[in-house]
Amino acid sequence: MLKEVVPPFPLLEPPFIEKVPAIASRPSSSKITVVSNASFDVAPKIGTATSKKQDDKKIRDLIEGCRAEAEWNLDSKELTDFEIRLLAEELTTNKNCKKLVLWDNEITEVGAQYLADMLKKNRKLKYLMVGMNMIGKGVQSLCEALKHHNSTLTTLDVQCNSIGNDLIATIIDLMKTSKSLDALYLGWNRISEENRHKLQNLAKARRIRLYL
Repeated sequence: MLKEVVPPFPLLEPPFIEKVPAIASRPSSSKITVVSNASFDVAPKIGTATSKKQDDKKIRDLIEGCRAEAEWNLDSKELTDFEIRLLAEELTTNKNCKKLVLWDNEITEVGAQYLADMLKKNRKLKYLMVGMNMIGKGVQSLCEALKHHNSTLTTLDVQCNSIGNDLIATIIDLMKTSKSLDALYLGWNRISEENRHKLQNLAKARRIRLYL
């Protein structure tokens, strides 16, 4: 006759077995919260019709407010290259603007090209201030336009634009040939000490006010 034997120690569960709690019943659809992008204030992607429409309205409103003024101060307006294109188109024929201030916007070398194309035709602008942007190599387009097509601009401000030593030759060429430039702002760029001395010596010889 078989007899039940009680072990002296309780049996251990294998270490790899995990106790899983009972699965709760799935909530009804009325209790599920769905989060969509519509819940957030998300800006449209650049290039969409909505974005262009918004940009178009903003820059056209700014232009309308400046159109009859001699100084157009568009400092810190978060202007993009797309908006700069529309601005440049307006300034190609505008005869009132003498000073254009575009400090601290979002202008890249693409926007610089739009401004350069404008300078080839505009004969009224005296001051162009585009410091603290992202123009970089776009300064070459500005220099070429001023050297070959423009003899009225007197002041160019391109401070804090990641301008490096590879662009110094272009800037020096402009300083040597321009008949109108008498003030050049180049501070807070990536210019070596050697090139700074070259610029300073040339500025002194050409009587150009240089700000490094």
